[in-house]
Amino acid sequence: MFLETCQRFNISPHQALYIGDYLLNDYTGATNAGLNALLLNGFHEGVAYIPQRIDKLKHVVDYLD
Repeated sequence: MFLETCQRFNISPHQALYIGDYLLNDYTGATNAGLNALLLNGFHEGVAYIPQRIDKLKHVVDYLD
């Protein structure tokens, strides 16, 4: 799903930023496919330490170049 979406937008995975709320399916899936990813807090508390975590979607801009 992650790589197909990148292909459809004609971008490489490292150019994409995926934001999700589930560690395994969203964050791990995206990073394993080579995408940059952020994990949105508040849905699955107590999971492993992830340095790229945000509390609100408005914090996404802090991760954009």
